[in-house]
Amino acid sequence: MNNKKEKKRFGKSVAFLLLMITLFGVIYPSAAFASDVSEEPQDNQVEMYAEGDTHTYTAENYFDASGTSTNAHFDVRGIFVDENNQAYLILFLQKNSNLKEIVYMVVNGTKVDMPATDHWEHEITVNLPDGSNKTLQSEYGMLVIEAGSVTNLQEQFLIDIKTTAGGWDITGLSVTVDIDYSIRKTAGQENAKIGDKLTYDIEITNNSEIPLQGVDITDEVPSGLNIVSVNGSSDLNWKTPDQVLYLDRGITLNVSETRRYSIIAEVTDAASAGLLTNIAVIGGSVIPKTASADVMISVSHAVIIRKIVNGNLGDLSKAFAFGATVKDADGNILFLTDPEDHSYTVNADGTISFRLKNEEAVSVTGIPDGAVFTVTEEDADADGYVSIYEWSADDTNWTEGNSCTIDQDLIFQVTNEKNGVINTSVQLDSFPFVLILAVTAVCIAVFTVTRRHRYV
Repeated sequence: MNNKKEKKRFGKSVAFLLLMITLFGVIYPSAAFASDVSEEPQDNQVEMYAEGDTHTYTAENYFDASGTSTNAHFDVRGIFVDENNQAYLILFLQKNSNLKEIVYMVVNGTKVDMPATDHWEHEITVNLPDGSNKTLQSEYGMLVIEAGSVTNLQEQFLIDIKTTAGGWDITGLSVTVDIDYSIRKTAGQENAKIGDKLTYDIEITNNSEIPLQGVDITDEVPSGLNIVSVNGSSDLNWKTPDQVLYLDRGITLNVSETRRYSIIAEVTDAASAGLLTNIAVIGGSVIPKTASADVMISVSHAVIIRKIVNGNLGDLSKAFAFGATVKDADGNILFLTDPEDHSYTVNADGTISFRLKNEEAVSVTGIPDGAVFTVTEEDADADGYVSIYEWSADDTNWTEGNSCTIDQDLIFQVTNEKNGVINTSVQLDSFPFVLILAVTAVCIAVFTVTRRHRYV
């Protein structure tokens, strides 16, 4: 009896033990899986690859770079540009670290979004379109940082990186990029005026060890300059609305290759007096470099001086003598050139002389923008004349005075008016003499008639 009870009790214990073993086998793997998931790397964490792993990038261009951070965490080795014109900075770790996450990056004082980052333990290879490649190896590992589009990068720039690696940051990372290509621009003359045609020459040379892919060569056309032709062609369909002239777009610039462009441009009346700067740019999928050429623009104007004679005593045939001076802001006389039509004379002291009759005019040209132009009439208000001096730009609004600062073409009108009583040569005090003459004439007539009757 007791044996039966013992057997029954033993069977229950075995069954309970089997049940517990079964439940443990079901619950433990689930708990272990859940634990593994919770320990997976979080987003934005840097993924460490196993030693000996290699990763390959496809790039448009690669440039050597150098520089180190002040806290000696990184050494800069290069920059490559992908097909989307994004630049990536290649850094070598200089010590073992627990770098896990980059929070943000500051480039030249400007904070940028958290960049995409790859962390490689051993080596990377950058393949270029021409079949060449760059393979880089590091003892402690590498960091590849998306540093933004190439238009935001420079030959030299400073990067600060905020990390979550034990509370230390990467500060003062000074980067120098070896962009070994050159751009040069020259102007055919140093000085020009409105209407002149200028020639600009641009020269691009690839001095690097690899061909440069996806290169754009542009010219930033300033206001006051109108492009006439490029390399002898007037087909300017490549000029954009924002006045950027594409000389070439997306080209490959081979090693040691030089490309030259010749631009002819006309100075328009939109140009301001002073330096006119024209900038050429080599860019696209290479870090931009610029070259500029300056031309000093002299803006000049014309003043038309015309003569009006009014009044009943005004002499319409008289030639009135005039003098004029052109001075700069400091009061120094500016010398103009003699006109081809000899309508006025530029004297040895820089003064201008001419003569005008009624309704005659003379145009004085070549007056620099901002100069003070003064006109004087030598016999003004003499011999009974009253003189009026007036300035106008459009023959409608007139301003009095004989001096004016010239910033546009102007009309200067001199009006001389002379009025008075016309001398008829018959005066009231001659009436007695006229009366005597009349009486004398009557007497002679009467005497003649009487004498005729006597002899008849």
